[in-house]
Amino acid sequence: MLNAISGLLVFSVLFANQLFAQPRKPATVSEISTYMSADREQSLYAGAKSEGVITWYTSLAGDSYKALSRAFETKYPGVRVEAFRAGGSDLVTRMSEETKARRPTMDALETTYDFTMVSKAYGLTRPYNSPVLANYPADAKEKADAGLTFSTIFRESYMGFGFN
Repeated sequence: MLNAISGLLVFSVLFANQLFAQPRKPATVSEISTYMSADREQSLYAGAKSEGVITWYTSLAGDSYKALSRAFETKYPGVRVEAFRAGGSDLVTRMSEETKARRPTMDALETTYDFTMVSKAYGLTRPYNSPVLANYPADAKEKADAGLTFSTIFRESYMGFGFN
């Protein structure tokens, strides 16, 4: 009994700082992409604000990406969205070249499903987690290991044929 009590005492002394310490803030890209603590949004905002800019690669057509950028900048003052708009193949080419040069600049990617999968295959993007993923149906998420999501479909394009 004495050994069990002394073992418990040693355990509590050695690990008390981990049991009662504040959760460590994410520091690496992997930690940031999977961070799910209650202060997640504030932590991400603080990091983005310290950098001053979010670089978003998108293939959205028209001016819709500009409106999304303005809405983001309004919600998160002090963070400017730098959007690079191009077709999916051009986005993948740019991301590949940046990766080869060891100077990737993209923070977020929005493109068609096909080019999302090409980006995944080339190792240009990584899996992530987010509380908002609970709002998406399972078939809209490309699952990754460890309960993470690789990509999420949020827009769909339909094609059809018509004739007279």
